[in-house]
Amino acid sequence: MPPDPPKQMPPTVPMALTVNGAEIAFDIAPGLNGPAFFCLGVRKSGSSLFNQITGYLAQRNAVPNVALPDRMFRLGLRARDWAEIDLTPLIHPGNLYSAFRTLPPGLSAAQGYRDGRKVFMFRDPRDALVSLYYSDSYSHGLPQASGALGDGRALFEAKRAAALQTPIDDYVLREARPMLRTLTQYATLLEDPQCLCLRYEDYLFQKRRLVRKVLAHFGWNLGQGQIERLMGMVDKLPEAENPANFLRKAVPGDHRVKLKPETIAALDKVLRPVLTLYDC
Repeated sequence: MPPDPPKQMPPTVPMALTVNGAEIAFDIAPGLNGPAFFCLGVRKSGSSLFNQITGYLAQRNAVPNVALPDRMFRLGLRARDWAEIDLTPLIHPGNLYSAFRTLPPGLSAAQGYRDGRKVFMFRDPRDALVSLYYSDSYSHGLPQASGALGDGRALFEAKRAAALQTPIDDYVLREARPMLRTLTQYATLLEDPQCLCLRYEDYLFQKRRLVRKVLAHFGWNLGQGQIERLMGMVDKLPEAENPANFLRKAVPGDHRVKLKPETIAALDKVLRPVLTLYDC
């Protein structure tokens, strides 16, 4: 079945954000109706796949996709370089704001965000930490080498070198508290009536169901031909584990295989507030 043609994208204009003394422009469509849309996630919790899906759905519904954090990362900027900046001037109805893997204060304080429609994907943080170890060690992309506005590439290269020299159990214990902070920041979404909360484990093998729930929540549409094309792009799992692949394993409960029992016990103690809150 051939995919249905996409709708005509509305005209956009560049809107700038000043970070580290430099203006960074984003193409945003002003004057649209309805709420702004937000795609939020947690690092190594299916966020890249989720952003790919929501980006495709936005394109097919003529919704501009403003992937602000990804743009910042490519420019070598760290979250702390821009997280406190008021993002209100960039938030306009009818646009999608995606690729958030933490909740920056400059976004959560914006009225357009509070009133907007949101989708949020999370995962058992113990599995996310295992995935983070392999990503930092082998597969995560690097910020651009030239034209960078920050020192993110050098710091990420140093982080990769350190991860490669650190046993996985030590690594996940070191990263547990930053993961705790991220999930704590996102906790308000669990009771936000404008937010559709999605557990990664529930949709890993049910991506069509995931697509339909996002479409219904955002009030978007997608023809069957488009759904089949999207499934051909995203409905894949690795046949065997490969640490060097971005999609390494994608199986729930991996922390029970990769980590020592005493490491899991220590993680459970550190992460107890969010393990309870997110029912993990």
